[in-house]
Amino acid sequence: MTLLVPTDIPHSSPCLSVDFVLDPPIMPERPSEFRQRGETTDDWLDRSRRVDPDAGDDVDGFSKMMAEIERESEEAAGIRWHSHETQQRQDAILAHFQDFVKKLERLPDDVTDGQLEEACFPPPKAGDSGRSKWDPLRRNLKLFIGFVVRFGVPPGIHDAAVSDSCLAQYREVLMFWVSRSYRLRDMDGPRSHEVSNEVTEAVQHLDAKHGITRRSQSIAEKSYVNIDELRQMVDEGMRAVDGKNTIGR
Repeated sequence: MTLLVPTDIPHSSPCLSVDFVLDPPIMPERPSEFRQRGETTDDWLDRSRRVDPDAGDDVDGFSKMMAEIERESEEAAGIRWHSHETQQRQDAILAHFQDFVKKLERLPDDVTDGQLEEACFPPPKAGDSGRSKWDPLRRNLKLFIGFVVRFGVPPGIHDAAVSDSCLAQYREVLMFWVSRSYRLRDMDGPRSHEVSNEVTEAVQHLDAKHGITRRSQSIAEKSYVNIDELRQMVDEGMRAVDGKNTIGR
């Protein structure tokens, strides 16, 4: 910032006028393979297709740029783009699921990450092309949801059971890990409906059997519901209001 102080004002002047003139912002330098300021697209493409023998290059800039873009696309595979809060929730639920499977399958404490991954998200049963090939995975998920009903009530709240929004949250996060696990292992995983429908059935059954509430009575607990459950809750609320509205009947 440049400070300009006028010199033609008498020292006895009660007021001193000071003008502030901002220097132009410093523009960051762009990498050479990027289109530069004021450079047209055609000029940039022409420049990128040239080979610079003085720099010892035998490949044009465009080919090098595309190779770099391909490396970037490979590096992006599997990157987790959710918010930090969501990733923390996903990691916590995965840790619960892994601990559960360890106990369920009586795995040793020194089980490797690869062995634990396969135990949690088993490959399809060999020689079976039907729906039953994903039975081991369905079993893990449905048993875990039943386990969550028993252990998932935080000790600091007064509810008798977990909320259905809590179970829905577990279900959605498990579906995220199912998709991610098989994809990162270069395996054809189950279609979403092949697993999620039965897990949803298990959630609905547990809701009814254990009297799980629509929402927690604890103010501190945050509710997570998906769009289908939200519509169902709205429909039930409208029916309740309609049943009480007797005006004009």
